[in-house]
Amino acid sequence: MKKPDATTVITEENYCDKVWPLPISELLYVGPSTRRKLQNRAIYTIGDLANRDIKSLRLLLGIWGETLHSFANVIHPISYFK
Repeated sequence: MKKPDATTVITEENYCDKVWPLPISELLYVGPSTRRKLQNRAIYTIGDLANRDIKSLRLLLGIWGETLHSFANVIHPISYFK
């Protein structure tokens, strides 16, 4: 976040403040096509995605909607199976 010479520490406590304001395109696996689909639904930031209903994301993107939601909320996909 402070490239090229500094390091940003992201913790559970500051995750929402540091990551959620970032553009949705900064999230892993969100390319141009997915970005357009999300922005058509007024999802512009990682926080917008994190706070969206999983069911609507699954309807829009299939299983990837659920996966991206978990990335935005720092939920490891393996935790779904516990």
